[in-house]
Amino acid sequence: MSEFGVANITPMQQLALLECAAMSAAGRPIPPRHACIGLPTTFDGPITTQSRPNPGFELMVLSRDILGRNVTSERIKQRLMAIREDFLNRQPRLLTGEETPEDLVRRRAWERADAQREIDQFITPMIEHISANQLTDQMPSILEIHNSVSSTGIALRGVCTQRSSPHENRSIPNCPVQVYADLNEFNNLLAEMWESGRLCTSGRGRFRPERENGERKYGEGVIPLGTGGCAIEAEGMKCYIKSPPRLSWDTATRKYNTSIALESCYHADSPGYGRLSADFNFNMSFSPSVCGNGDFCVTNPDVSWSVVTGTFRSDRINLGAFVGIDTNVLGDGMVSTLSNGFRLPLSSGAGPLAQLPLEADGRFDAGSGFFGACLRPRQDTVRAD
Repeated sequence: MSEFGVANITPMQQLALLECAAMSAAGRPIPPRHACIGLPTTFDGPITTQSRPNPGFELMVLSRDILGRNVTSERIKQRLMAIREDFLNRQPRLLTGEETPEDLVRRRAWERADAQREIDQFITPMIEHISANQLTDQMPSILEIHNSVSSTGIALRGVCTQRSSPHENRSIPNCPVQVYADLNEFNNLLAEMWESGRLCTSGRGRFRPERENGERKYGEGVIPLGTGGCAIEAEGMKCYIKSPPRLSWDTATRKYNTSIALESCYHADSPGYGRLSADFNFNMSFSPSVCGNGDFCVTNPDVSWSVVTGTFRSDRINLGAFVGIDTNVLGDGMVSTLSNGFRLPLSSGAGPLAQLPLEADGRFDAGSGFFGACLRPRQDTVRAD
């Protein structure tokens, strides 16, 4: 469940860019449906199957998103290990076709030495950083199987606080294996992740602002001063999650909703805008889906936001009509991050079902207080006879 943490969601686009850059540099084609396709790069424009982005530059950008953050994703770690292999197989660049065999040997040796340097400087520290975070992450990863009167159930040991749910009689017709989550338990889990920091890019719990004569203190007139806090960072902006988000069900739209109160958001230096800060309320609604090899995904969620009245600050001398423009810089930056969606690995990669002969079949049971998904035997394990 730590995959839902902001620190594990934020690097995904940059990780996709690095994967494609590493594949291309190793002489492998970029798959036309890879998540990197269409993403902008700093120097080379949007990625296509023919692109050859600079893997070294994309690697440095990704390291900024991972090192020093609460990244615990096993999926990210496994993908970094695969990228490491592509780096070691990197082909010489800018060949003229007139190189002698000896030239090619020297160029390949140079390229491998350069790749090893980048591995030692960036990839290995990122893998070790994630591993260290995982060691301090107390989120249970072991499934506890227990028997009930009518069936065998599975619970997350140390996470679920109740042995039964008012929704335990829900069922998906003709589904061989069903997985249900009680939203109350899920919200309790989100609260625990907020307290422990697993939901955050850095820090944990409530931000405690510094005050003087009862008023908040600001550095350089704009940047909120304080200690602690569950911080999230995106698009050059940093915010603190004021309280644990909670999921609910909207019967009118038949979607899950969550509201996120962000306080002490600031953009330290936005070109053309200066320093900005404000408190925001974000609302996100979504329908879950199955993607990839049976993973749980939220794609293209509806995200809206508003500024908490009286909290906007700027170092502009004359705010005037710029207040709306300036707040858009903050609000739209966070919308861009939240709208990217997220993916919870179940059947693929390092997901909890990856070692089991099961995959999601695409059917869901959604409603007030619960969420259910249907699993089936993986097709590569079904005997023809």
